[in-house]
Amino acid sequence: YSKNEFGKSSKDDFLTTKRERDLLRLWANIEITGPPEWPSPCWIWKGPLGGRDFRPVIDWEGKKEYVARLMLLLVKGPPPVDLAEAYRRGKEQGVKNAMRRFVARHKCDNRVCPNPGHLEWGSHKQNMQDMKERERHGLSHYVVRNIKRLLAERDRDGNAIRTQQEIAQLYGVSRETISAIATGRVYDHV
Repeated sequence: YSKNEFGKSSKDDFLTTKRERDLLRLWANIEITGPPEWPSPCWIWKGPLGGRDFRPVIDWEGKKEYVARLMLLLVKGPPPVDLAEAYRRGKEQGVKNAMRRFVARHKCDNRVCPNPGHLEWGSHKQNMQDMKERERHGLSHYVVRNIKRLLAERDRDGNAIRTQQEIAQLYGVSRETISAIATGRVYDHV
């Protein structure tokens, strides 16, 4: 980086802290497709996927963080931790452990969606209850409808805006699954 007349490098002129650079990188990886409320279209995560379950992750203040948890923290604040109980268990470590017990629950059942209106704090048990109630052992109907909407989007010349492979990457499924949805072999009832 070159130095300016004040002795600062050019990167310091625009973003002064690591947190500001992290925030810019976070928002640069999100395609906002609707308002941050429920129900509305899922936002599209364009950044890296990580972990065993290929959820959106980002480097945040030197550590890998799941984007859904980060969006909840930034937009809605920390989970409703019983701080008195956490402090009784051991000050700061107790608070960290109490916060880890909370997960980001997706109302839309799309684990790659970073729309804060689709997210809420909850326990692992609540998340498992959601899975059971919504029959989430496959793709949810909400996600299938969004996939069908993306498949139907066309430009002025009638060409598909996104390829099946791009849609598959957005939802963390195979291209074959998207093809089966497009041809009606699966989820034809949705």
